[in-house]
Amino acid sequence: MKKVILLLFVFILPIIVFSQDYGEYSFPHTDNFEIYHKYIGQKVKVFNYKGYPGFYSNADYEEKAFERQNGKCDSLYKIEDIMIFRGMIVFTLIDKNGVTINPKVNINGISDNKHLKSCKSFFLVDKFNTDQKIKKGTIIQNKMGTDVAIIEGFEMLYKGEGYPELYYAMKSLLNNKTFYCLPTEVEDYCSEIGTILTNPKVKTSYRIDGIETIFPTSQYDSSIKKSYYVTNSITGEIETCPMSEIENIFSADLRGKYFSYLSMVEKPLNPEIRYGKTSTIVSENNESKFLYRDNVIEIIIFPTSSKFYFELKNISENSIKIIWDEAAFVGLDGCSEKVMHKGIKFSEKNGSQPPTTIIKNAKLDDVIIPTHLVYYKTVDLSDESKLLFQKYGYGDLVEDGWDTHSMYPEQPGLKFGQIRLMLPIQIKNVVNEYIFVFDVEYKYNYPERINDI
Repeated sequence: MKKVILLLFVFILPIIVFSQDYGEYSFPHTDNFEIYHKYIGQKVKVFNYKGYPGFYSNADYEEKAFERQNGKCDSLYKIEDIMIFRGMIVFTLIDKNGVTINPKVNINGISDNKHLKSCKSFFLVDKFNTDQKIKKGTIIQNKMGTDVAIIEGFEMLYKGEGYPELYYAMKSLLNNKTFYCLPTEVEDYCSEIGTILTNPKVKTSYRIDGIETIFPTSQYDSSIKKSYYVTNSITGEIETCPMSEIENIFSADLRGKYFSYLSMVEKPLNPEIRYGKTSTIVSENNESKFLYRDNVIEIIIFPTSSKFYFELKNISENSIKIIWDEAAFVGLDGCSEKVMHKGIKFSEKNGSQPPTTIIKNAKLDDVIIPTHLVYYKTVDLSDESKLLFQKYGYGDLVEDGWDTHSMYPEQPGLKFGQIRLMLPIQIKNVVNEYIFVFDVEYKYNYPERINDI
């Protein structure tokens, strides 16, 4: 007996999950016959299920059950009579053409592939229209108590696969654009309309004038894209910004890049090495490279966000060596870090590195990476994502592997001091420390938008 009950439960559960339920706008499902009297004469409808046929075998059960009893989904019906007979609620419905149908609903809520299993699938059209007339024209205020929106009406809208949901059609009083939200979202949506967003670093401000809601066009996607309409106080241009990203509205104004400029080279203490000269070389793509030359070395060096590229030429009369195990990088935090160079595996970044010899009149092209910036990146992809990529080629399959962090912060516009790179160069058995000092600056893409602070 226990096995039979378990099998019956497993069969019923998925069907009940997908029943239509429109809350206060659903016909009540009850065996109390007295309640039904007040619904005689009211109009109802059964909505179509929107989705891929057969994707969920029981998802559109109510729709199919209604159609099997000669009903037409999305058609308007008037309730002529309701009665309870042999464990079923029997409706007498008539459409606008005078065609009468008698759909039956199982009181116990089970499915038998013949009848509906819930009265809640009947949508109360008259109550919906009455409430809409009452709510229409209601003014909504923002968090500052200013009138910012008005309720235009109600709509039953689909988002992805399933049955429709009740949405309020709202209109912003600032830009007269319509947007949609659930009844429970009205206060949150309207609270920010009219807000003026400012940033002490940026000259312009942005006013939130309204909301844009874009419903999904695919049944696979059930998410509604929600954005704010914002107006630029200087240009008057209207932009959209996703609600979830409104805190980053100034990111375009603050966009830029950190650069490091060679400010000086601290000469080794060795008196045989004369003071050198530094200069800047601007390449064809406006990339600045820095040249330093004394009587021992000539080096062209330029940093990126995680590396130092350089070309070192030995202009002395003797061979020189770079002692990599003693080289160091000092970051913006003032901490001294070990470095690695080209030819060393990332997995061996903490190991010993043999010196590099450069004979006279020869040069070395190399790359220096502070080892603390090197890390192993692990990508945690879901089985579903991997399957979609393998089967359909959707997206980019990002794999695990070695990568580097930036030596600069993510936050834009910060003011910093310096970074330093020390290269120990051995000449005639004497190790000479060359310290390259770089000033770090943030260069804005749109400096005209930035306040002088």
